[in-house]
Amino acid sequence: MHTFQLVIAILLCLLLQLQVEARPEQASDSDESENIRIGLLLTENPENSPLMQEASDVAKLAGELVNETGGIRQKQVQIVVKSVDGNWGAGSKQAVSLIYEHRTIALLGFVDGRSAHLIEQVCTKAEIPFISTLSPDPSLSRINIPWFFSTLPHADQQAAALAKHLYTGESKRNIFIVTSDDYDQRFISRSFIDIAAGNSQNKPEIYRYATGQDDFSGAASYITETNAEAIAFFGTPEELESLVEQLTLANIDIPVHTPVMNLNPNLSERYSGPLYTLRPGNPTHQDTDAFKARFLERYGYMPAIQTTYLYDGLQLLFRAIQENGDESDQVRETLSNMSVPASFDSDGVIEQPLIIVQIDNEIRNR
Repeated sequence: MHTFQLVIAILLCLLLQLQVEARPEQASDSDESENIRIGLLLTENPENSPLMQEASDVAKLAGELVNETGGIRQKQVQIVVKSVDGNWGAGSKQAVSLIYEHRTIALLGFVDGRSAHLIEQVCTKAEIPFISTLSPDPSLSRINIPWFFSTLPHADQQAAALAKHLYTGESKRNIFIVTSDDYDQRFISRSFIDIAAGNSQNKPEIYRYATGQDDFSGAASYITETNAEAIAFFGTPEELESLVEQLTLANIDIPVHTPVMNLNPNLSERYSGPLYTLRPGNPTHQDTDAFKARFLERYGYMPAIQTTYLYDGLQLLFRAIQENGDESDQVRETLSNMSVPASFDSDGVIEQPLIIVQIDNEIRNR
């Protein structure tokens, strides 16, 4: 751990200890005090991000539907949403607020890997379950913290699924890798590159770029020179749209593959080649399709692939509370021992198969 991170971690521990010692007794005669509170942390303010707005809406609707049926253990569920947008360290500050001010019994993180690490530290000290639902950072789960869980397959799992699709069943193909320096995407691209390096027949060409790049004319030219047969892309959906625009101008129509990502389904109409991404192999919960129908009725569109993992995290929490109670240690124990319809491995990552799907204008309905 870097010195600065160590100092921050020590300060967090001291802050949490002060919070515990100074925590006031809460009145028990308020209806609201009997609610089951679950915290949700988002990478950005929903007002500035359609994906974060969708995540917030998914969480709130899931809570509303549970409450329509009487709540859990005769208690209403309350989802408290906060953004970690801002200076580095906002994740820990907001996690502390949710735990000690809002008295949440568990946290979900729809956040990037850097913020997830900070939240993980806070939750470990406070002994509160934390379910990560967005970051593929494998180091989150490799330190064997019993309070950490993840519904999103980590980088190595996603890279393996992509490599299996690209390198199995056909002659070894020339794969062109396009990867940004984004913190989370680098984990997946590194793992994929390691697997690809084991392909002794054709070593993949790699094009690296800085996050936020919108001119991929150089990448398109490079791809033309290499005679690539497929592209593995690791970046943002917006950057992929810029890349596809340049590929189209360069009359390139080879297949493009991405890890778990929310892609604009209309993108397939602007690119003559096939576009592929990863999604869960099967629904974790029986009511997933019914929930999507209610979401479509409420918001006018279907929830996309990434927020499916957030919905999974919420439903697993609801089930854990229903089965064993709403104390944080009870929730953690139940999550750790779940088997059907989903279970977590020894590192706290959900055991969920991934499949390749082609992006088209029906992708949100799958």
